[in-house]
Amino acid sequence: MARRCTKFNNWIENNALIDLGFSGPKFTWVRGLGPSTKKSAHMDRALCNIEWRARFPEGGVKHLKGLTHSVGNGKQTKFWTQRWVAKRPLVEVATGSVPMQEQQKMGDVAGLIPEEVWAQIQAYQVYPNAGIQDKPFWGETVSGMFSIKSAISLLRGNMTPEY
Repeated sequence: MARRCTKFNNWIENNALIDLGFSGPKFTWVRGLGPSTKKSAHMDRALCNIEWRARFPEGGVKHLKGLTHSVGNGKQTKFWTQRWVAKRPLVEVATGSVPMQEQQKMGDVAGLIPEEVWAQIQAYQVYPNAGIQDKPFWGETVSGMFSIKSAISLLRGNMTPEY
């Protein structure tokens, strides 16, 4: 692995490429709840040459939080760390320290979640025996399909899904 990284870094240097950096969430992939189980990674990188940078000085990369999860049987969606009921993962809206394990009794977590989000959770329908799988989708369109228009809308702060 170290050899591949060295080769890649040499390629960047030999081609005089510039890392554009990013804004938004620090990591594009996160898993786990606490220090002992949390793993995260920045899984993308945008590079350009000096000519491109001169032509597009305001160009850059923004990590969007558009991915959400549709809950079917509730077996694959991570209660605390994936966005499924609120605009952010529940770990980010919790009012206290979240439990380290995903499996919890609902009464044990009710006091950690704001009332308006808790009401949404209580109204949620989960079908554990129906064979309906949980699945990720783009949460910024009604269809769940990614579009450039919806990404631009999200960048501009318009959080209303397009129809």
